[in-house]
Amino acid sequence: MVLANKITVSLSLYFLLALGPLLSAQSCSSARQARGTDKTQSMPQTLELPSGEVASYKVQIEVHDGKCVLNYDGPLKGKAETDLLAPCEFLRDPAGNIRSQELKNSDQNGGGSYAVIVMIGGPPANEGFSDKYMKNGCASEAQTISLSLRGIALGSHARKMNLCPTSSFDEKLFTANSRHI
Repeated sequence: MVLANKITVSLSLYFLLALGPLLSAQSCSSARQARGTDKTQSMPQTLELPSGEVASYKVQIEVHDGKCVLNYDGPLKGKAETDLLAPCEFLRDPAGNIRSQELKNSDQNGGGSYAVIVMIGGPPANEGFSDKYMKNGCASEAQTISLSLRGIALGSHARKMNLCPTSSFDEKLFTANSRHI
C-alpha cells in the first residue's frame, strides 16, 4: 500500500513537472492578451487576514516566521505571538463572528470579567475535514486568548484536536485552557 502511494505520488510529480513549462507559457500568453483590455487582471490579489471584534478589541491574525500572531487594538494595543503554526483562524459562529465566552474572575484575581476566544492552527487534522475558512483541512491545535480592559493573556496550547472554525464547540475548551486576566 505504501509503495503504491509512493509510485502514485512520483508519477503525479513527474506529470506536473512535465506540464509546468507548458502551463507557464499558456499563462503568460493569456496575461499578454488580457493586459490590452483589462488592467485589473494583472493586479496582485490581496489575501484577507482573519479578523473581527470581541470585548472592545479589534483583532487580526498575521503569520510571522510560520507562527500565528494576534494583533489587537482596543483598550490596549499590541501583538501576541502564539505557539500555533500557520494556517490560523478563529473559532466562529454561524454568522462568521468570532466566538467568545464571557468569564468572571474570582475576587483574588481582582474581580471583573474577561472574554475568551479560541485561535486554531497547526498542521491539518488527520481526519481531513474542511470548511469555508480552512479549505485545505481544519486545525489540529488550539490556543485560548483572554481579553479584558486589564490586558491580554494567552492560555495553554491544546494539541491533537480536530477543529474547523465553524465546528460545534464544548464550552470546556474556552474555560479549561484560558487564563484569568
